[in-house]
Amino acid sequence: MELQRLKDEEMEQLRLKEEEIKRKEDQSRKEIEELARLNREKEIKLEEEERRLRDQAEAIRQADEARKMEDRLREESRLKAEMAERERIEMEERNLREKVERLKREEEELKERMKRLAEQEEQMRLAREEEERLRQLRLLKEEQDRLFREEQDRIK
Repeated sequence: MELQRLKDEEMEQLRLKEEEIKRKEDQSRKEIEELARLNREKEIKLEEEERRLRDQAEAIRQADEARKMEDRLREESRLKAEMAERERIEMEERNLREKVERLKREEEELKERMKRLAEQEEQMRLAREEEERLRQLRLLKEEQDRLFREEQDRIK
């Protein structure tokens, strides 16, 4: 009986130890499940943070690309404006050079006309002088003729 009681006590202790081990296993399993749940929550938060950072990085990249494109367009616009201004200035210079050339030609033509007019005036002056000389000669001849006739009339 004593042996049976010892055996029963030992069995009870084994059963208690088994329950203790089972309780500890359950507690460990619950702790592992809680840690796994916390780990999943952290992974989800990390994934969300990673996604947020990726989205933010993408937004920054797109904003940077848009800024670069805007800068490029602004630079192209500035260059086009400079080119248009340069072409306008070149056109004005070309027009002014043509105008200067035309004015020089007109000036040369005017000089030629003035020279011709001066020559014509000189010819007209010479013609008037010649006309005056001829008139004087005619008057002299008339005077001579008159004197000759008078002389002829006196002689007769």
